[in-house]
Amino acid sequence: MDTNNSLSQDFDIYKLISLVLKRKILVCTIIIFSILISASIALNISNKYESSATLYVNEPINQNSSDGFGGIAAIVGIGTSGGSSKSDLAREILFSRAFLNNLIQKEDFLLNIFASKSYDLSINSTIYDSKIYDVGKKKWVAYNNEGIQGPPTMLQVQKKYNDIITFNEDKISGFIKISATHHSPIFAHELLKYIIEELNRASSLSAIKDSQESLVFLEDKLAITKQIDLRESLLKLIASQLEKEMMASVQSQYLLKILDKPFIPEKKVSPNRSVIVILSALIGLIVSIFYILIAEFASTRSKSNY
Repeated sequence: MDTNNSLSQDFDIYKLISLVLKRKILVCTIIIFSILISASIALNISNKYESSATLYVNEPINQNSSDGFGGIAAIVGIGTSGGSSKSDLAREILFSRAFLNNLIQKEDFLLNIFASKSYDLSINSTIYDSKIYDVGKKKWVAYNNEGIQGPPTMLQVQKKYNDIITFNEDKISGFIKISATHHSPIFAHELLKYIIEELNRASSLSAIKDSQESLVFLEDKLAITKQIDLRESLLKLIASQLEKEMMASVQSQYLLKILDKPFIPEKKVSPNRSVIVILSALIGLIVSIFYILIAEFASTRSKSNY
């Protein structure tokens, strides 16, 4: 008779429960040990806070698709509407290296984004990793990816930045949610607020530049054009570009309008210490059961050999 088949037939759930109860001290010991280890790890994980804002694309009130000069705009290479949505544009700007390079110029941005370790709520101050940055000497002590003792490379900063900034768009409602997660609730709020301002500023500056370049082109064309119909179309295009330049100059929320502004978070978003402890207790239970099964199997095999 095959021993393995006999063991699998005789071994049922009741026998498993009986074995676990028989060795309950071992099971409890493993579970408690797992809980203590996970609790120790969880307590050493720094809290993180998330500030978020809800926005929507600032669409122009009047569309000039019916103004009768869409064709001439296409011919001269001036589009009245972009090939991609403004939300896609906002996302691309947000995660572009050029945009990140501007953020790096902000005071303490690089330090907070890369060297922060935790946040002390009692004194409302960010604690920095001394292995990365010496606060007393105001000096970077860690070596970057290029093997140089100094500030991190752009690639390192971009990776950190991408980890703390999220951009989500609801395709049905069109609302956009941008979030910033950081050890410091204050910095998370300030960073998100600054990012939204920079997004609108960068897009308005780009629109002004495009309009000015288009105006130069259109005015040159107008100077050499004699046909009345074509001149009227060019004049409408010039008026459209002047309106675009004006709107980009006067609107502080040119690309994205704020529906729900950034806030200073009061509750942490991670780590969820209770979940960590519960999962570790389950893992301890599973490990102890496997240990009992292996021990029982080895004992049965040993007895069958005699």
